[in-house]
Order: sequence, then structure tokens, then C-alpha cells
Amino acid sequence: MRKSNYIYLLNIFLLSIFIISVVATPIMAQGVISGRITDTNATPHGISGAIVDAYKANDRNACPTIKGMAVTDINGTYYIYPLEHGKYIIRAYALGYLTNSSLADTCVTSCLPNYNLTLKDTNGSVMGHVFQPDGITPIEGAIVKAYYPGTENVIASSTTSSEGNYTISNIGGLYEIEASGVGWLPKKIRVDVPHPLGVIIQDFVLLPGPYYDPDAVFMGWIEIGDLTVAGDYTILLKDLQRRHPIMPPERGILEVYRKGTMVMQQVVVPGDTLYIDEIIKIKVNEINDHENANYFGRYKLNITVTKTKEPELSINLTTLYRGEIDDKDRTFLRGSREGIKPVILGEVDINASSGSVEFDGKIYNFNVSMINKNIQYVYNFKEANGSFSQPGELYQGDIVTIGKDNSCKNIRQLTIYELSGSSVLWVPIIHSIMRPEDFEFDTENEIEKPQSDTTFWYVTEIQNTGGIQAKNIKIHITAKDFIFLTGNKCYCGSDKEACLEIKSMEPDEKRLILFKFKAPHTDYLKVSPIQIDLSYQRGYFNEKGHEIIQDYSKSDKTLITIVPKQPEFQITRNIVKENLFVGETTDVEIRIKNIGDITATKINLIDYIPDGFELIDGSATTTINKMAKNETFTLTYKVKALEMGKFEFKSQLLFEDEAGKKYKTTSTIEPVTVSKEFPRLEILKKLDRVTISRGDSVIVVLVVRNTGNKIARNVQVLDFVPEGFRLIDTPKTKKLEYTIPELKPEQEKMFKYIITASLPGEYKIGDTKLLYYDLEGHSFEHIASGTSVRVNGEPKITISNVQYFNEDYSFADYKYVDVVQTLTNTGDGLAKKISYINSISGDIELVDGELGGFLDNL
Repeated sequence: MRKSNYIYLLNIFLLSIFIISVVATPIMAQGVISGRITDTNATPHGISGAIVDAYKANDRNACPTIKGMAVTDINGTYYIYPLEHGKYIIRAYALGYLTNSSLADTCVTSCLPNYNLTLKDTNGSVMGHVFQPDGITPIEGAIVKAYYPGTENVIASSTTSSEGNYTISNIGGLYEIEASGVGWLPKKIRVDVPHPLGVIIQDFVLLPGPYYDPDAVFMGWIEIGDLTVAGDYTILLKDLQRRHPIMPPERGILEVYRKGTMVMQQVVVPGDTLYIDEIIKIKVNEINDHENANYFGRYKLNITVTKTKEPELSINLTTLYRGEIDDKDRTFLRGSREGIKPVILGEVDINASSGSVEFDGKIYNFNVSMINKNIQYVYNFKEANGSFSQPGELYQGDIVTIGKDNSCKNIRQLTIYELSGSSVLWVPIIHSIMRPEDFEFDTENEIEKPQSDTTFWYVTEIQNTGGIQAKNIKIHITAKDFIFLTGNKCYCGSDKEACLEIKSMEPDEKRLILFKFKAPHTDYLKVSPIQIDLSYQRGYFNEKGHEIIQDYSKSDKTLITIVPKQPEFQITRNIVKENLFVGETTDVEIRIKNIGDITATKINLIDYIPDGFELIDGSATTTINKMAKNETFTLTYKVKALEMGKFEFKSQLLFEDEAGKKYKTTSTIEPVTVSKEFPRLEILKKLDRVTISRGDSVIVVLVVRNTGNKIARNVQVLDFVPEGFRLIDTPKTKKLEYTIPELKPEQEKMFKYIITASLPGEYKIGDTKLLYYDLEGHSFEHIASGTSVRVNGEPKITISNVQYFNEDYSFADYKYVDVVQTLTNTGDGLAKKISYINSISGDIELVDGELGGFLDNL
């Protein structure tokens, strides 16, 4: 028990010491420097938004370590806290003012007197241009920032224009000016701007740098033991083995792994940026204690992880097109039988004797010389808002070369395709490297399998689907079994290979690779490859200024199926009537054409007549000894339909080539529908009025029409006079009968009678019945539904008045009389729009009410 009590008291004593040290340490270590920053006016004004920082007075480094910083409030007051007690150099700087500094001691809560600083006005500036590495090409959209030396506090900034120029105003004294841009390596230069109106001219030449995607892969807080994955990389935050248990954390330890292998372990503080393999960038934003303050060793780190963008060339699509003309030197193909055609460009304003053409996103203007309103030639061809110009006169067929690359390096050329009358038409000249917008492609000219010894166009689209520019693109085409008909000047290695070059391709930019080939001779189905190999680079300078070149490559192989030359037939059928009736006849025409490349022999044409038809004229088969290429033959015969139904006609063609090889082809199936004839009668019952008054008449018209395809005979029409009505001509007749001996298809017959009603009410004009026969004696029946008629009676209005003496309102010599008037419809019909008027005479005066009125109906 004594030992236990001793240990207990010892623990209490040690804990007390620990608590005292915990409480006392922050009070001894934390101090403050405060004051006010003002201008030099007679009545000083506080400078709002000024930055005030503090570093140890004994820190002699060119870029001393900043221990604390504050931004002045609206009154110019600042308050730097917490600081370890001691002497500091404080500096104040703001846009439009010259920097000032002073020695200061820390205070416990606030300083009396304050450490105040006065800043002088300044209106100096730094201006210049930002160029690409050639020192000529401007960089648009670059950011130029002005920092106070040794800090990351931006005092002012400017964005370069399309000419690459920038201006930063209202600064003076010593500053660090940094130029940077997306995809460019930042460059920082220290300048001393003379006070108060000095101007410094400072140009920048930036090297291409790694292009880190502005969208972060990860951004947020990580804790001890967290594994943050960014592509192939994993980031781990480690615990700190040595750390003061009370002071806020100042640094952390990051480990970075690539596919399980550590590539970096680094102590980091806020503001640090780590570059790993030039692929990912980690920026340390903030460090802080974990929310669980009971565990003093626990902390968290706020980081932003971004990844570099890379170029990626994709081979989107390869298409083959007809190549009719075997011409190695043909440069434009408008109006030819080729499967590809360049677009027509350009427009002319005759009144202004000028024109323009848009090519590759640029406008080129030119003038035209005219005689008798006919254009003779083009001259003064030059780029609008650019430096390119083509001297001399240009006539039809002349070529304008835009750019200096040779034909294997993305050369771009225009030619005058047509020059006549009032038009000048331009087309791009076809080379091995083109653009999608250069052509009007037609799917009808696409081919899947070129034939032996024929020519075709090979068109492949490549695209930069990556995030940054691809450079030094080399394209290698290998076609061992084919003959190059275009791109002959680009041979490399052998006449079965061609090499092309593109200087660069921006993101989403597309190019077409075009070659015209001649297929090899083959007597059988042959598959031969055409391979395209791409190699390209990404070049930049890393943060240390070292040039980095990354190589990429991609390949694609298109297997071309080559079919031997052979006779081939196109079969066309024309059935004059595709919808027939039983017993009806129609002509059938079969037309065959040899669309192959060689002559066909021993041609046997068989057209299969389906069951349900019989041949009544001609023949459905024939034999032809020989048919040359493009030769045609027509077979005609007549058939009769015997049965109802749907039938299919089809043809088969058996033939040989001159070598004796046998072939067979069949036609598409063509349907024919056969129906049986019937008469089909319809009757329409029409009334001139459906609402009448008693005694009025109604005209009833019956129209009988044969909508069928056969004659109807012995047609009987039966109709009845409805109850409550009578025929005007023969009042006692209640049944009406009409007879039609014969009614042909589309023929019609009309009947008419007149009826009248004697009593009011709602009446149904009854159904009408049709009975008829076809030519074979089959009977048919049809009933047409009736309609309703309303009969209104005659209205009769009677008026009655009742008078009452009103004693309540009798005064002296006056008597008041109430008159009640009643209107009654004693008739059997509806009365509408009723108006009534009363009159008074003598010594009578209307005191209340109306003498007349109006009723809608009664």
C-alpha cells in the first residue's frame, strides 16, 4: 500500500510539472507586432490591403525566412501574431507605394507605441514582351506577376495580348517579375524600378515546360497513413518522430511510390512544390493539427496533386475510295471519275475587281483583271493581315505554294481550277498530307475490296487526342504488295515504303494521310496489309532547366482484301404490275449487265416463275454465248395470275469466264400481290338540315357508289320514312325501294326524296339497306346507319298583369300600385330572343322597376 501511494503521488507530481510546462510554454513563446501603415499626405491616410511581414533581425539571407505576415485593414492597421519573442525586421509593401521597413520588438498583446510605417507614392512601371524560344513568336495569354523579393505575395499582374506585350503599373523599387503560362516554364527576373516614375523594359523568352492539367487529380486534406493514388503514383503522409508537442506543426513528411517502388521521401512545408518524374506535381498548401486536439502528435496536410498532359496520336479511320485514273502526276481531281474530290473555294466581287479565298483558317485576297467583263488573270494575291504574298499574274492551272516544306512535310498548295467569265475557282492540290476539310467525300465512292490490277485511294485520318501539342511527327507507310501511284517522292528504304513528316499537331487537330495505290495482280482472293507507323515527341524543359524529350509511337495495320478480276453481273427486274387480280396479266422484264472487268461466256439466265402464275407469252429462260464488259441484255415475257396471295419472283445467272471458271449469282427477291375481284357498294345518306320547325321539310339524298373492282348487278336500295314524318308527294308511303340493274366500279347513282314532320320532337332517320350480286351470282349486303333530326314546334307567348295597391307607400293624394307581369309560352315550340315593352299614360309615373325587358328563350 505504501509503495502504491508513493507511485500515485509521484505520478501526480510529474503530471503537475507537465501541465505547468504545457500552460507556460505558449505564453513565453508567443508575441505580437502591431502598428499602422499610412501614406505621406499632410493628413496621413491608412493604406488598406498593404502586406506587412516580419523576419528575424539576425537573418542575413538574401531571401530571409518570413516568420509572420498580416494584411492591413480599412484603416491601415496590421497585427502580426503569433511570433516568438525577439527582434524582427518588418516590411510593408502595397501597389502604388514604395516599400519601407523598420526594426521592431515583439509585444505581449499589442504594441504601445505602435510600429508605424509611412509609404511614399510611386507610379513606376515594367513593360515588355513574352516570346517563345525563337525570340520572335509572341506568347498570348501568358501571366506576368510582380512579387516583393523573397515572398510569394503578388503585388500586381498582367496578361499578355496577342502580340505578347504586357504592362505592370504603379510599382517602384526592388521587385521580382515572373512570366509564366500554361505549357511554358516560368521565368523570374529581379528588377529595380526607379522611384517615382521610372520605366523598365523587360522582355521574357520562355522555354516550353511540362503542361500540368489545371484540373487537379486530387485536392484536399490528407492524414497520417493516408494513401492518395494519382495514376501510377501513391502518396503517403508519415508521422513526425520529432515534433514539439504543443506548437502548431510546421512541416510534414511525404513519401511517393510508383507502382510500389519509392521514388521520393521529402520533408515539406507549406508553399513547397514537388515534381515527380516530370509527370505529377504536388503542391503543399497548408499544414495543421488534426481536429482531435487530445493527441498532440496528430496532424494533417492540405495538398493539390496535378498531372502533366501528354500528346496522343490516334488513327481514327481508314477508308478506301475508287481510283479510276492511272495518273501519277494528277494534282486536282474535280470533274474526274476519281473517288475523292477536293472542295471548291473562293469568291469574286466583280464590281470591286477583287476576290478572296479562305484556306487553313486564313483569308487571302486577290485582284482580277477583266476584259469585256471576262476575267483574264489574277494578281496581287496576298494574305489578309499577314505577310504572305504571291507576286505576278496567275492563270488557270497556276499553283500558289503556302509554306516552305517539301511535299513529304505537310506542304500546302492552291491552284486555280477554273478561271472564266466572272468566276475564279480554287481547289487544294492533293498531297500525301491533307486536312479533312479539303475534300467532299461521297460514301457511294467507297470500296471494301479492290480488284486485281486496279487503282484505289487509301485515306487514313490521324488525330491528336491528347492534351498538348505533338511534335516531330514521323509517318511511315509500308505497302509491300502495292504500287505507289502518289507520294513517289517520299520513298524511304524502298519503293514499297513512304515517309512523311508533320512539324506539330495541336490537341484535337486532324490530318489525312492519302496515297493512291495499284493493287497487285491475283487470280485468287488475296489479303495484303498496308501498315502505318507513327512516331512523335513531347519536348519541354523541366523545373531545373534541363531539356526533356519523350518519345511516343503507334502502329496500325489495315488488311486489304484483293479480289481477282472476274465477270460480274447486275440483275434488274421490272414487273409492270406488282398488284394484280386473279386472271389479270402483267409483263416481266429482266435486264442483266456485265459490270465486271472481263468478258463472261456461256451465260444461262433463269427467271423462276412462282406457283400461282402461268407463262402465256415469251420465255423465262435464255442462253447467251458471250457478254463483254458493260454489255447488257434484256429478257421479256408475260404471265397470268391464277391464285390469290403474295408471290416472289427471283432470277439466277450461271456463267463462266474465258478461262472456264464457273460463277453463279442471284437477284434480289421481288414480291407481287394477287387479289380477287369483288364489287363493294357504299351508300351515303345526306340531309340538308338536321333541325327544323314543325311543318318544314327535309331533303334526303342517297348516293350509292361501287368502290370495288367488279361490276355489281340487281342492286336494291331499301329505306324507310321515320316515325313522325311523311313523304310530301305520297304521304301514306312508308317504305322506299330503288333498283339499279348494274353498277360498274367507281360508278355511282343518286336518289332523292322529301319528308316533313307534323309533330315536334327528336326523330331518328333510320338505316338504309343495300342488297346486290356479283357476276357469278354471289349476294352481298350493306347497311348504312341513319342520323337524328330535331323538329321544333311553334311558340305562343301570352302576357298577364296583376295590380296591387300598396298601402305602405300611400301619401296624401298619391296612390302607389305594384304591377306584376307574367309571360307564358303556351305553344309547343321554343321561343327565343323575346323582348317586351309596357307603356303608361295619364297621370301615372313610374316609381320603381322597368317597363320592358329581354329573354334569351322561353
